[in-house]
Amino acid sequence: MHESVLRPWEYFVKPFPITDQVYYVGNRWVGSFLIDTGDGLLLIDCGMPQTLYQVLENIRALGFDPKDIRTILITHAHYDHCGGAEAMRQYTGAKLYMGREDAYFVTERPELMLADAATCPPFQADYFYEKDTPVCQGNISILPVHTPGHTPGTYSLFFDATVQGKTVRCGMHGGLGFNTIDDEFLEEYHLPKSLRRDYYENLLRMRDWPVDMAIGSHPGVVKMLEKQAERKPGENPFLGQDEWKNLMDRTIKKFQDTFGIPE
Repeated sequence: MHESVLRPWEYFVKPFPITDQVYYVGNRWVGSFLIDTGDGLLLIDCGMPQTLYQVLENIRALGFDPKDIRTILITHAHYDHCGGAEAMRQYTGAKLYMGREDAYFVTERPELMLADAATCPPFQADYFYEKDTPVCQGNISILPVHTPGHTPGTYSLFFDATVQGKTVRCGMHGGLGFNTIDDEFLEEYHLPKSLRRDYYENLLRMRDWPVDMAIGSHPGVVKMLEKQAERKPGENPFLGQDEWKNLMDRTIKKFQDTFGIPE
């Protein structure tokens, strides 16, 4: 269990804008993202029950009302991304989307959420992502892409937003951690070893996708907090067409160094 569960106040981060419509409202370890769709709010990932108050505080600090959240998207069913989902869903009345491939984590295999019930209470999905079907709200259309590996139901999210009125393509990989694809973990939790090959093949598949802004489901994967700390007035440090490709390349190399090339 991560220290942010035990000492969440040490991981607090003030919210900040990423695009004209997208805001970081997560903590120092794991991301949550608020999107103003022009027709209510949309939230990507909820964090944990112990950090949910920070998400709510950050949303209010930006001048929004959390009860205007109409849609919640979950990237994958690990406690750090979905632990606060049920509380947020009940508080806001929002509809919750997740990958059907992870649904059994909640209903049958809660140990796969990597936390106990106090850290990740069970929650009810209202909808499952469907292939080639965007989640639309207001002027935002988010394409969920199934990228299994970190979990069977990890989904990466791609959408257009604007920066100073100019359209940019945003991409967020739903789960890059290696901690769930090594032999020991897969054997202990009785998961198929094919997940590791799936993980690698999805990196190769997405490497050259046109993405103007790489967003981290964990901010550290693209140094979001460091970029924000060095941000200059009038500049957007998160823009960079090479960042997505570089992220994929770094992860591919790390994968090859750790596991070799899958057969």
